[in-house]
Amino acid sequence: MSAFTHAVRQLGHLLSLKKHSDKIQCKTDESGSNKKGVSESLIELLLNPEIQKVGIWGMGGVGKTYNVKYAIDMVRETNSGRSFDHIVFVSVTHEWSIRDVRNDIIKELSMEEELGENGGASLLHQRLKGTRFLLVLDDLWETISLEELGIPEPTKENGCKLFLITRIHNVCELMGAQAKVKVPTFSREDAWELFCEEVGSMVLLPNIQPLAKSIVDECGYLPLAVKEMGKAMNSSSDEVIWLNSLSIMMQSRPLNSSMELVFRQLKLSYDQLKDVLKHCFLACTFFGDNHEISIPYLVENWMMCGYVDIADEMLLSEAYEKGLHLLKELLDASMLELSKDRDHITINNMMRHMGLMIKSSKFIMRDGLEQLEGPEEEEWKEAEMISLKASGISSLHQSPDCPNLTVLILYNNLQLRSISPSFFEQMAELHVLDLSWAGLDSLPESISKLTNLHYLDLAYCRCLKNLACLGSLKQLLVLDLSVTPIEEMPEELGNLTRLRHLFLSATVNLSRIAGGIFNKLSKLEILQMRASSYAWQHKSKEKEASLQELLGLKCLSTLVITVKGVGDFEFLRNNAVQEIWKNTMGVECYIRGLSVCMKFEGKFNSWSSERQEEDLAGSMLSRAASTIEKQGKRFFDM
Repeated sequence: MSAFTHAVRQLGHLLSLKKHSDKIQCKTDESGSNKKGVSESLIELLLNPEIQKVGIWGMGGVGKTYNVKYAIDMVRETNSGRSFDHIVFVSVTHEWSIRDVRNDIIKELSMEEELGENGGASLLHQRLKGTRFLLVLDDLWETISLEELGIPEPTKENGCKLFLITRIHNVCELMGAQAKVKVPTFSREDAWELFCEEVGSMVLLPNIQPLAKSIVDECGYLPLAVKEMGKAMNSSSDEVIWLNSLSIMMQSRPLNSSMELVFRQLKLSYDQLKDVLKHCFLACTFFGDNHEISIPYLVENWMMCGYVDIADEMLLSEAYEKGLHLLKELLDASMLELSKDRDHITINNMMRHMGLMIKSSKFIMRDGLEQLEGPEEEEWKEAEMISLKASGISSLHQSPDCPNLTVLILYNNLQLRSISPSFFEQMAELHVLDLSWAGLDSLPESISKLTNLHYLDLAYCRCLKNLACLGSLKQLLVLDLSVTPIEEMPEELGNLTRLRHLFLSATVNLSRIAGGIFNKLSKLEILQMRASSYAWQHKSKEKEASLQELLGLKCLSTLVITVKGVGDFEFLRNNAVQEIWKNTMGVECYIRGLSVCMKFEGKFNSWSSERQEEDLAGSMLSRAASTIEKQGKRFFDM
């Protein structure tokens, strides 16, 4: 979905991903190293009289509890430990109640006999009042009232402290934590050191060490996973056992009961999510095959999959903002991580394995030239998302029954020449279809049955010409026809009244657009025709589209076109941008015959010119040809 991703970056107030990251980043006291930095930060916070409430958060199994206990032990070993009269450590279960938590605190204080069966909040409050205590609430999933528990509010004056251990950043916020410490996973070096400690010297054998390091990588440097896998492989010198263990992990299957426990611990975080966030997280495991995903690419997929509700009158830029809010919730819940450049998110290997275990047969990912055939009939029937990227498949002659399929990725299938006429007949729920870089010369008739399709990518399908069948896809939001040999824009595309983004870049054969099509596309936000051969005019030939039609597109935020002459550009400048589209608009206007691009930025309300030496269409086609010829094919003879 590269064209859409590029377009999102151009959308008015979404121009800067730095701004995006400002919206989704969590303001925390980040510690750079789990192994040393976190405990040192916690010791400082324990001794700091200005800080009363501290939130410690991070994904399951990362060592939050260990770090807190270590810091407390270090403080206890110094004279500073005498500053607390009571140190109370209580775990809060999932099915907690105020009474259960209070009773656990009472037991920690050895107050059972003193309070008896009728001991309550007021008596506990009286016992703690006037003392200096440290209360640690571990495994906290939601807010809890100190008043109802009977715990005096920690203040600078009374010297008391509250440490909250949670997987959810928002819990720290709602509980009023003055300092928040995120516990990261180990670095690769620290994870390897821990693994070696558990396994022993066998791990350094030349035939074992590469496999061992790959296992540590598959553990995502998560301390709990690294430790349990180390125990499982302890003292083993059999290369076959190591290979088998690595294979099992790469297939997202638990190696043994201990690793099952690790996955269950991680799944607790998933189980706490609301349904839409569960869908969004699981989609990350499908689309994030390299474990790092650009933010626009991820959010666009959520939008196209239907996880972000897009009302008829809503701009996609507004829907994108809603998607960013969902992303922030997943980051706050420790399900995902923000990359250092803050332009991408990452998903921990163990989290990804856990997600793929949940979906197992529902997500099918079989990419690569060794894949010569599509899935079996039963696999199609059960699947929700399928990826067959860059495969060796030459034809898809099935008529699969796919009642649950929402995403089908057939990107870069250069050998795919034919799809059976009825292939899409039973894919009523399909939302996303990527056929870009396919070798198809025609689309099957049944594509018109995809009445719930939101996204269709046909870019770089160099043999594809007749597209009239697309007129039935009335729920389509994004259509990419870049670098296709279409000669005329089908009038049927005027039926796509929900369309928001239309990409026609490098359509070098496009010579005619019938009048009236764009009058019907009133919701269009992006029209991208960079390096297209079609030249717009303010006075067009009879029954052909003109610049006048574009004036009616009130939602337009990005326009990239070529005009026939200087007079047409003057018409666009004088009658369109300054009067209709105003400060949200971005325009690139190429003038045929001149090596110049005129650009308008609405936020500055100004035009600028840029010399254009490069043949844009030729450049795009050349890059495409180079890519394909590396695979022993010719671009125009596919």
